[in-house]
Amino acid sequence: MEEFMQNYLGICIMAVGGLFALLGALLLINHGTPAKVIIGVVIAAIGLGGVGVGYTLDQAVEKNYSVVGVMQLSDRGDGTDQWRITLKDESGVETWIYLNDTQAAAFPEGKTVTMTKRQVKMYRDDSQSK
Repeated sequence: MEEFMQNYLGICIMAVGGLFALLGALLLINHGTPAKVIIGVVIAAIGLGGVGVGYTLDQAVEKNYSVVGVMQLSDRGDGTDQWRITLKDESGVETWIYLNDTQAAAFPEGKTVTMTKRQVKMYRDDSQSK
């Protein structure tokens, strides 16, 4: 139960927040009195806040990844090489991150690393900006 809460709490909060936002939007669309409009705005704001909190919690969940592939891609032109690291999570889903020489040293093939979704996204975004 604890593992379920740790892995899916953020997703559940996002879903409930989305339902609240939808309920608030429906109250706004079917406005009849000023009180209904105010209540709709409050419920929608609470729901959107819940979506944000749930997303933040979901991004902080740590996952174990096995490093299943390390491939040198190319020279970046500044004297460092770019590496593509293939990671596989516990459910068998593969993802790729792109790193420079110093970062890739921490990901030897066959090793298991623990990273959050936020860290994986950061490595992807950082590589695209270079």
